[in-house]
Amino acid sequence: MQPLSSAEAQSASRSKKLQLLGILSGFTAGAWLGAAEAPTKLVSIGISPIAISLIMVIGVFLARWSLPALLLGTSSVRADVRRAPHLMIWAVLAGGLWAVANTLTIFAIRDIGLSIAFPLWNSNSLLGIFWGFLFFNELRQAGWRRWTGVLGGA
Repeated sequence: MQPLSSAEAQSASRSKKLQLLGILSGFTAGAWLGAAEAPTKLVSIGISPIAISLIMVIGVFLARWSLPALLLGTSSVRADVRRAPHLMIWAVLAGGLWAVANTLTIFAIRDIGLSIAFPLWNSNSLLGIFWGFLFFNELRQAGWRRWTGVLGGA
């Protein structure tokens, strides 16, 4: 075997760092998702599920619009809206549906507990895989590695 050139060694080092960053990001996302469900347990001490859901929805709205505005400026947000104004109605509709589903999730957690409600709530990913396969021809010509990844994730 020949030794790696300087450029190849740099590329391999960068790839390794990016892979580690990806793994760290995955663990962080998992912890964040788990922590996001912590407020739903507030319903067990008597706080209204509607109030908890409202606070969570406001937090998501602020995070979605304020963080990009802080990082990129408000002109970036306006440019996004100008680029695809037809998507605004779908975004509002999706946000409304998510808010209702989020509120129903809190009621489910109150009534049947987090250990049962949370896996049921996350079964929507299985539905997403099914719809993607059925309506959008996803995975039709995928290799065994992609199928293994999808089934492993499911």
